[in-house]
Amino acid sequence: MQVRRRASSAGSIRRSSISARDIEAIQKAIQKQRDLSNQVVSALIVILPIFSIFYAHLIYLKAGSMAQTISGFLKPPYLLSLIPPLCDVVAWKCIAVLTSIQLLFYWFLPHDSALVLSTSIGDHNKSINGFSSFLLILLLYPLGAALKFYRPDVIFLHFHSILGCLAILCVCLMLILYLSYRFGENNTIDSLAEFYFGVETYPTWAEIDVKHFVRTRITLTLWALHSITALFHQRHLKGSIDGSSLALCLLQIFYILKSMWNEDLMLNSLDSRRAKCGFYRLWGDLVFFPAIYCAPMTTIILTKTRLSLLAYLGLGMFGLVMVPLISFVDRQRYEFRIRKGMMKISGNDPFFIQAKYKTETGDPAYNLLLGSGYWGYCRHPNYVCEILIFACFCGFQGAKAAHYYFPLIFLVFYLILRTLNDENRCLAKYGSSWLQYCQRVPFRFIPGVF
Repeated sequence: MQVRRRASSAGSIRRSSISARDIEAIQKAIQKQRDLSNQVVSALIVILPIFSIFYAHLIYLKAGSMAQTISGFLKPPYLLSLIPPLCDVVAWKCIAVLTSIQLLFYWFLPHDSALVLSTSIGDHNKSINGFSSFLLILLLYPLGAALKFYRPDVIFLHFHSILGCLAILCVCLMLILYLSYRFGENNTIDSLAEFYFGVETYPTWAEIDVKHFVRTRITLTLWALHSITALFHQRHLKGSIDGSSLALCLLQIFYILKSMWNEDLMLNSLDSRRAKCGFYRLWGDLVFFPAIYCAPMTTIILTKTRLSLLAYLGLGMFGLVMVPLISFVDRQRYEFRIRKGMMKISGNDPFFIQAKYKTETGDPAYNLLLGSGYWGYCRHPNYVCEILIFACFCGFQGAKAAHYYFPLIFLVFYLILRTLNDENRCLAKYGSSWLQYCQRVPFRFIPGVF
């Protein structure tokens, strides 16, 4: 049902010409397409680790040189040369210390409460203290280096081994998760698809949301520490730090600080609320995403890339605008839904559509689809901001071969595929209300274009 907030939401929305029977047929077709065959899932289980290990080898050992990487396969031990060293004691110490400190911070630092909006299990509160934990880590790391507990560039030097150790950690976590389901009472893993994509959205151990803890306390924190240690490594090699690498480091830390400060928005992102904790999620957060997040900084250091003053200042200023913008975009929709539409946007009453649906138990419910403010320009303005931010990160590498820009290329295709999947899900869930919303906001990413 379409709803307008008083008289300010002028104009009319033409109802879709598709009949209710057509919508029902489309919804059933979408539901059938959601299930992947065992062959496809098996291929994904094999391809994701192999590609992650290959990419890590290419960037962190061969500085992005495809020729050196391929030539290495032609010599003994051939493909086994891709496997990172798993007996690196320093790498294991880095992971153990980081995880232990983060666990202590999670349990003993003061907590705030974040409201998580969920249409499946209902709205609920979660305890958060990621921002304070992250700040303390950033302060403790240089302090430990100053006290000679470790080399300042230790994480950068051992990062390839750290990725290998994180791969082992991922396998162990999945084994623990499987055993907890196998001998527990609430969930079971009965298929490859459930193993890969997961069966539980919020697995909790010792009162800790495992999925959120891994993403915020390990993935994002390790990304920041890698950037800082990369600067230390550059100073060790050259005796100074280049302006372009310093600008990229500061911009990435600013992005992570923004994410930690808005931890409630992270918990309310579609990825956090809907993605289950399976092999795909754990491997992505522990191995794949750290590898691609840290790749631009690694490329700059290992290839000794230097941008002109004008170039890196331009990229830095652009990034400083885009990083907070994505928070404004997400915050606008979050506040709108918390207040049930009872708020002003740019001084006007917002336009929204009250989309009815049925919960998993069959009870009637509704959600508000915002069509004003940032969300009136296109249906996914947050994805546009995310793509532009990563384009900025990769731009610090300068003119390089296409595979150096894989983080950006992957993000573009990933968000497009996720958009198509999300919109199919919304069509199946909301039916004609979603079609009305798409008529009001016709463009997915770029107004007037796409």
